Amino acid sequence: MVKYFIIGVVGALCAFALTPAVRALAFRIGAVDVPGGRRIHTVPTPRLGGVAVFGAILFSLALGWMLDPFIRRVFAVHAMRLGALGAASSCLLIVGAIDDRRSVKATIKLLVEIAAAALVVIPGYRIHAVFGVETGWLDASATVLWIVAVTNAINMVDGLDGLAAGLSLIISASLFSIAIFLGSLGTAAILAALCGALLGFLCHNFHPARIFLGDSGSLLIGFLLAVTAVDSSSKAATVAAILFPLLSLGLPLAELVLTAMRRMLRWIRVVRLDTGTQRYEFSFFGGPALFTADCEHIHHRMLAMGITHRNVVLVLYCVCAVLGAGSLLMVAYHVTSLGLLLLAFASAAIAARRLGYRELQPLSNGLLLPLFDLPGMNRSVVCVLCDLGFIAVSYLGAWLIQSGSVLTRSTMLPLQNAFPLLATTQIGCFMLGGLYRCSYRYAGIADLLAIGRAVAFAVIGGWFALVAAGHWQWPPFSLVVLDAYLLATLVVGSRLSFRCLEHLFNVNRPGMRCALIYGAGNGGITALREMRSNPALGMSPVAFLDDEPSKRGRMLQGIPVCGGEDLEELINARKVDALVVATHKISPDRLTKVAQRCALAGIPTRVFHIGLDEIEYAPAVVRLAAEE
Repeated sequence: MVKYFIIGVVGALCAFALTPAVRALAFRIGAVDVPGGRRIHTVPTPRLGGVAVFGAILFSLALGWMLDPFIRRVFAVHAMRLGALGAASSCLLIVGAIDDRRSVKATIKLLVEIAAAALVVIPGYRIHAVFGVETGWLDASATVLWIVAVTNAINMVDGLDGLAAGLSLIISASLFSIAIFLGSLGTAAILAALCGALLGFLCHNFHPARIFLGDSGSLLIGFLLAVTAVDSSSKAATVAAILFPLLSLGLPLAELVLTAMRRMLRWIRVVRLDTGTQRYEFSFFGGPALFTADCEHIHHRMLAMGITHRNVVLVLYCVCAVLGAGSLLMVAYHVTSLGLLLLAFASAAIAARRLGYRELQPLSNGLLLPLFDLPGMNRSVVCVLCDLGFIAVSYLGAWLIQSGSVLTRSTMLPLQNAFPLLATTQIGCFMLGGLYRCSYRYAGIADLLAIGRAVAFAVIGGWFALVAAGHWQWPPFSLVVLDAYLLATLVVGSRLSFRCLEHLFNVNRPGMRCALIYGAGNGGITALREMRSNPALGMSPVAFLDDEPSKRGRMLQGIPVCGGEDLEELINARKVDALVVATHKISPDRLTKVAQRCALAGIPTRVFHIGLDEIEYAPAVVRLAAEE
């Protein structure tokens, strides 16, 4: 440990001393990041920080090689690997430095990253297992994919002063501890040098930064972290071999996955073709801008939430430290369960939800609506096949819940024998009950009653058929109830899914005017339904307004009911863009005052009404129709 500590200290001192010289060089050659656009800093700041980090790593490792025989023996054993690693790292450093001076196309950088990854794969850096499954002949491809992903992940978190360098320092420290524990001595020496170099550089890079890592630093550091994680994982247990690198690099990888998902989803739009038939289709604008920089990264979102620059960096440091400690505990205590990784994924999903990415709300964005308009989706055969799946899931789920046992070959056989009769009987009951004669695009109360009747008919008929055929002597009542509940949930949910998805899509569409509905009676409910089902109106109901005191404070169809005296407060708070009067009980004087108040605030007033207008045909029109 003393040897590694000395390497780290030397690397830190070298990086601390070398960084000012690199900073002056960056100013001289014009490798300067000028403020403006998506950039957060306010003064011109030099890049090229990767040169200082790389120089410090090389100097500390060379000094350790010269002064310590043990380090020389370790490096001699892995000479070919280290040579390939040094050559690949130098290529990335050069490309990154050129990009710091003048922009390099993202595709060119990606090709260089792939070539560098392939170069280190040749001497033996390989991922041999993923979640306990041997990669076999795919080990080289999996390793290249991993290295490229991690390299770009570190590049993406390089958006705030000290963020990428600090996160990389924490990740390097956790990987160093794991490498020491697993006995990967050569990797431990590289990580010790990397930790020291990052610590020395961070003294100049923390907010307010005097120099940035630039692509020369982020690409280099990401590449080294990816390769050292692969080398350490080769000595870990089969499952932990991929789990602990994923957990250690969890924050940068989460940023990478999140960025790729939202940029892909931003490319897809759902448009409504015809308000009469309510048809939807996908519309693609340009192409997925995967390599186009934006201001929507995690740290940008946190800044937009009002968190200060320094606090954002410190919070992300803490998150990365927790993940690194978790990976170390996983290796030290031989925790090979996927539960820890699933917990991390769940936490990341919750955090992404809190950050408010609209692209990651597929239900509200209506991404599933065009699927209902596919040619085969509305065919009876497709509905029957879906219902067969629902019958199987509900029958098997009810049996598992009621019995509390695990499926085995012996317990599965009687279920398989009984299922054909149950499925045939229940599908027949669905047909007799009229389930396939209804259109559920405009489902209402009458349709729900029809579905409920068909499901009840199917459950009773299906279980009676099983008893009559001798598959069950008499089934437990709880089993029948569970089967009925699961089947009803699946069948009703599938039939109402279009209405629910359409409601979410229309309510959350951007650019909709916030409408206040005056009148919380039948007229107001009708107006609410029309606004929700007809996006052409461009209105999103936010509240009801009613003069009856007993209705104030209640919720109606998910919309709050406000008192008549709350109109002033709503207008002053600018929470209303339009007023829709949907009642005839308001007095003319009251209506005039409300309209005047809205007009003064620049809020239009509309009157909602439904009526039947008779068309009067002129005699000439009648004669012309008769002649035709």
